[in-house]
Amino acid sequence: MRILVTGATGIVGSEVMRTLRAAPGVEVQGVSRSGDAARGVAKWHLGAEPPPAVLRGPWDAVVHSAADIRWNLPFDQARRANIASTEAVLGLVGPETTVVHVSSAFAAGLRGDVASDDPADYRNSYEWSKAAAERLVDAACPNWTVRPPMIIGRRADGHIARFHGVYQVLQGYLWGALPVMVANDACRVELVPVDEVAAVVAARALAGRPAAKEVATLGAGDGALSGAAVVKIVFDELNAWRAGRGVPPVGLPPLIAPRRWERFFRPFAEQHLSRGQLALIHAFDPYLPYWAMEDHLRPDTYVVDVEDALRASIRYWADRHPQGRAPRRGSGAP
Repeated sequence: MRILVTGATGIVGSEVMRTLRAAPGVEVQGVSRSGDAARGVAKWHLGAEPPPAVLRGPWDAVVHSAADIRWNLPFDQARRANIASTEAVLGLVGPETTVVHVSSAFAAGLRGDVASDDPADYRNSYEWSKAAAERLVDAACPNWTVRPPMIIGRRADGHIARFHGVYQVLQGYLWGALPVMVANDACRVELVPVDEVAAVVAARALAGRPAAKEVATLGAGDGALSGAAVVKIVFDELNAWRAGRGVPPVGLPPLIAPRRWERFFRPFAEQHLSRGQLALIHAFDPYLPYWAMEDHLRPDTYVVDVEDALRASIRYWADRHPQGRAPRRGSGAP
């Protein structure tokens, strides 16, 4: 069985490659914009150039996980990165090819579906572009669509190819860019280990072509951790890591409920912070809705015991970030 994986050096794609290569009788070819010959990943800038000869198939399955996962791209850039790239990949799909499209649990935006092309129906350009990419794939062929929420490291060891989402919020606070954390006990944060995403994707790639679109939305649902719980777990684990190395702890950040942040603290900050401080806060704006979702996801593919995976992910992150060893600026730690 021959399977093509796009975005093969990214967060999901690299883990899917690892999972599929462990399956018997499977030949896996990866592709990414940068390529990695040592790992069998071809180089292709999707949507900007013709595919290299090695990618022309035929393919028994195509896993499309390539995406620019920045949530605050200008809409024209998001279109090129996530919509034009999907159009290019569909050119490699044959009449019998199984297509697995890695979308986002938030692609349904504010309406709860992917039908709208109006940016106002989405929280950001990423959601909008992923919804548009789903519509393209749906029009082309029956497919498996896998929708993960924010992704953390492997359950066992915390490994992840790149640090995004929850990691960037943590870095923002440690670097002094975020004065507070916008979270509370009422709002849920949906997190899923990357190896569990890859397992769902790989299983569908091996299952054959569905008769119609089939969607798998991953998440913990009612079992998702609250924003306040995520912050506490992250800083408990970070401080345990620091204590084991003789480094003073980082204080738990102040928590501000989302509505209080928007109604009172954000307007105050806009008036009194410097231009540089405001730029840093604005850079984190796209992340805040996912830390403060009062109407959280209704998944159909459930993830359990996220806390253990989150703790492993923070340890993995701390091992690779020297700023995890230093006190936060202005924290008062020696």
